Amino acid sequence: MIKKSYRFIENLIGYIFLSPWLFGLIFFGLGPLIFSIILCFSEWDLISAPKLIGFNNFLSLLEDELFWKSLRNTLLFSFSVPISTLISLFFAYLMNRPKSIFSVLRSIYFIPSVTPAVANTVVWVWLLHPQVGIINYLLKKFFSIQGPNWLGDPNWIIPSLIIIAVWGAIGYNIVLFTAGLQAIDPQIYEAAEIDGANKWQIFFKITIPLISPTTFFVLVTSFIWSFQVFDISYIATNGRPDEHSLTIVYYLFQNAFQYFKIGKASAIAWILTLIIGFVTYIEFKIEKKYVFYQ
Repeated sequence: MIKKSYRFIENLIGYIFLSPWLFGLIFFGLGPLIFSIILCFSEWDLISAPKLIGFNNFLSLLEDELFWKSLRNTLLFSFSVPISTLISLFFAYLMNRPKSIFSVLRSIYFIPSVTPAVANTVVWVWLLHPQVGIINYLLKKFFSIQGPNWLGDPNWIIPSLIIIAVWGAIGYNIVLFTAGLQAIDPQIYEAAEIDGANKWQIFFKITIPLISPTTFFVLVTSFIWSFQVFDISYIATNGRPDEHSLTIVYYLFQNAFQYFKIGKASAIAWILTLIIGFVTYIEFKIEKKYVFYQ
């Protein structure tokens, strides 16, 4: 009886210490989550009471050109993920050396990752400016090429946003890949060299398989982020011109806080959740075949 009382008191104290976190989870996590599910099937403008309308929000999205356009732009933007992953792996491999200069270089490459995305994007807006931007100046001076209107030409908007995203992502990914490379046992490389393997064979047959868990983590987290991109599009172009840079989260933001169509915004949020879940599921299916753990 005494043991049971003591255990009850221990559990009670534990729940008391957990209560702030549980309160936050219920009221700021699960609560809004459940409420957003209800709002998917409702019409609400933040002023009047929500009105249930069934699947009308989802049906309206099927005929909404801007929704499909924003989804297309987001899918195109997601090509930044393989690009940034390959560039990060390349630089991480080059800088995976014991000399201190490479530690300094890794720190320099990491700076964009700790700089706020707003600041990074504003700097790139000026760099890509068609008249006074240094990118077009260098293209004209050294290559005699008239640079495009990067953030004004519909054909160049998504590539421009990809450039900005890659710049902001490679530093963080370099650190991850460096950690993966340094975790490889040097004796494996020594054994491969003794067996006569050249550098390319070592890289593709040993390095790539052994850092596949790191590559998998980078791809999963990067794809999730790419589908949720908002700040780059909002700051760089504000969705213009003609919504060619409108992403799905930006369109969600517009419906929620500009048009006050909260039900439609909730429906977009849950569709995005399903898309991210499906892509992540595919990635985990592929993991079983191409990811190797030591």
